[in-house]
Amino acid sequence: MPLCPPLAQQLREALAASGKERIRDLVKNPLRCSLLCGTWQSLDGDLPDTKAKLYQRFVTTLYQWKKPHLNWSQQQDLNAALGNLALAGMLNETERFQLRESVGYRVIGASQFELACRLGWLNLVARDGETLEGIYAFYHPTFQEYFAAFAVEDWHFFLNHIPKNPQHPDARYRIFEKQWKEVILLWLGREEVGKEEKEAFIKALVEFEDRSGFYRVRAYFLAAAGIAELKDCRLADKIVSQIVQWSFVCFSEDKQEWWSPLDPVEEGSREILKETDRKRAISALVELIRDSGSENTRKHAAIKLGEIDKNHLEAILLDEYPIFFSGHGDTRMIVADSLGQIGKDIPLAGTTVLLDACQPSIPTWWQETESLRNISQDNPVAIATLVELIGNSCDEATRWQAADSLRKIMKGKHFAIAVSGLKNCLTSEIYENDSNLYENCYQVIWNCAPNMTYPEFHQAWHTQPTNSPIPDNHRQNTDIPTLLKQLQPTDKTWVVPLNIRALEGETDTSAIAQELCTQLYQTIFPADTDILALRNAPEFKRLIPQLKNWLQKQHIALILHSCPCEDALSSFTRKLADTHMGIHIAWITDTPLEFPLKGFRVDGENWLEAVQNWIAGIGA
Repeated sequence: MPLCPPLAQQLREALAASGKERIRDLVKNPLRCSLLCGTWQSLDGDLPDTKAKLYQRFVTTLYQWKKPHLNWSQQQDLNAALGNLALAGMLNETERFQLRESVGYRVIGASQFELACRLGWLNLVARDGETLEGIYAFYHPTFQEYFAAFAVEDWHFFLNHIPKNPQHPDARYRIFEKQWKEVILLWLGREEVGKEEKEAFIKALVEFEDRSGFYRVRAYFLAAAGIAELKDCRLADKIVSQIVQWSFVCFSEDKQEWWSPLDPVEEGSREILKETDRKRAISALVELIRDSGSENTRKHAAIKLGEIDKNHLEAILLDEYPIFFSGHGDTRMIVADSLGQIGKDIPLAGTTVLLDACQPSIPTWWQETESLRNISQDNPVAIATLVELIGNSCDEATRWQAADSLRKIMKGKHFAIAVSGLKNCLTSEIYENDSNLYENCYQVIWNCAPNMTYPEFHQAWHTQPTNSPIPDNHRQNTDIPTLLKQLQPTDKTWVVPLNIRALEGETDTSAIAQELCTQLYQTIFPADTDILALRNAPEFKRLIPQLKNWLQKQHIALILHSCPCEDALSSFTRKLADTHMGIHIAWITDTPLEFPLKGFRVDGENWLEAVQNWIAGIGA
């Protein structure tokens, strides 16, 4: 919404004011910028300082724009109803931002649901392909997150730690699930929630303990982001100080020595500095630059300061600390590059740096670990092999490459293999005697943690690894996709092996339908880029007659592999399989399957022959 020049200038000045940096960053989003322009006249020249307050203003103004006009009490009633509906959607793992019409009527009642639709809070975005039921979405996903935060009364909804039994039905660890982060931050910014309640939540995050230590750091990161919404938090200074300590090499007063965090913690801490309370972060970085005896620490602290506040960086580098321009060449180069990225033209005479470059030869170990990566993404045998290689190899370069490959190919349930297989390498003894091994294992497990629920991680951490993770009778079957290419069509049946690793853990029906359709088209018509958009099994089945006509076959046999046959995928493919239509589906899986699906275990020499015999029997 355009503003007249005087109002536009006032808004620019308000956004440029000190203390409004967080709001300035938030309104770089086009929707928020448009809403801010539209609400500026009602803000009386003042800007909120948290995201929650900003959205509260947006909600109030949107009510003023819409008809019918509601009084304050009616608005609060509708907000409460929308909160319940938004929270119900967030709790639905399969359709988080898509709300079925029946759910809307059931959760908030017909009158409130229809009122929300008339006011534009909810909009019809699709219809179910089978039932034609309406699918609705909030005005924008961030408004659903805002209203969901409005409905959470107790912080234990996000965290209810039961250390000895995380699998307990009453345990809650939503603080580690990325879809809840915005809801948590908006909840911390709510004016209706008591300060003591918020302080108790932050304290629980800071004091979170788990035996591995990985989740303690992640809880601390969330607390650091949270104090940006709770600026007068009693623990704010302690939290920022700890994040800065994790971000850079620091001097430990207790041990009287320089201490450096492990790389993942260091990188994560530096990123969270951009999300935490800006004023405290700037103060801590300025103090570190002034007091640190390490040029490397000052260099990286200055770069991070530039990302947070370029004015402070300019003052320090140009006026207070000319040491940055007389230090080592790489320091000058990196600082100059940082300044260039933030748009400052700083004269750096005499800072030319000469870099030596070399191209090392590629040794056998590199080729071997690269081959393991290329065998099959998320292949459990390759993963077990790499885990064993990291733990047992005496060569540092081999371990590093194996760890790098492992991080890139792990998906789904196989994260637990890495955690249980490498956790015993994270001991103080190994840290003292072989820090390289410790750090490689730490980085792999750090990568696993965000992809697992806390109960899953806890179970893997307390599971003893097997001594022989790779049965010998499986070695001949490590390259399943290549072996399946040997399958031959018959006079009646065309064979289509589909690698559906991308669907592991997927529960959204439309995503499953589209991925299967895309894989099928790319296999049968590799040169055709015009792939249909599908949402469900009935729409998929309508393709079959056309495909059979193209292939001149009565039947199509889909062989699905490289993905567990989980509930959502099993249900979808069961609906899709139809012997009368000529579509037959087999899975390469250890999971027992019932008709109309067929399952084949890869546990012997003759499994491929068994698949070929099944194909030969179709239509016989």
